[in-house]
Amino acid sequence: MNNITCCESCGWGNKGNKKEVEQQLKKYDEYICIKCENVWNKIIEMGNSSDELILDKGFIKTKALITSDNIYYHERDRVMDPKTPFLGFGGSWFLVIDKRKPEIYATNNLFHDRRIPEAFQKKIEDSGAINAEIIAVDRPLLENLKKNLNDISFLND
Repeated sequence: MNNITCCESCGWGNKGNKKEVEQQLKKYDEYICIKCENVWNKIIEMGNSSDELILDKGFIKTKALITSDNIYYHERDRVMDPKTPFLGFGGSWFLVIDKRKPEIYATNNLFHDRRIPEAFQKKIEDSGAINAEIIAVDRPLLENLKKNLNDISFLND
């Protein structure tokens, strides 16, 4: 049986290059593949301009939503018919706070790209690269938010 070590960030396995695995483990106390290491260093270098980071998923190019501990993205529209197959997180609802625009919106089509390893979390925060906050909400809470917003009379003018 092959011994496969998986990247703590993207989850991809590495079974062939034992030297790389040992080098990265020594550097970070967890295995972070070279590809992810390069992504994190690029994001840190971009800092406040991280809003321009585009993820190339092979079938779609989309803006990266960088939080304090993960990167997310949208495939296609932010809100889709809940019966549509292959929605991100199974069609679960999230509030997204885009810190750069600023903008707050609801989505049921959010996908996870990768986890930010602990070794990079503080560096990314210090660089100013965090451009979003993601809050999971259930449908009743979302309906309550809608009602509360509609109840603000001066917003309905």
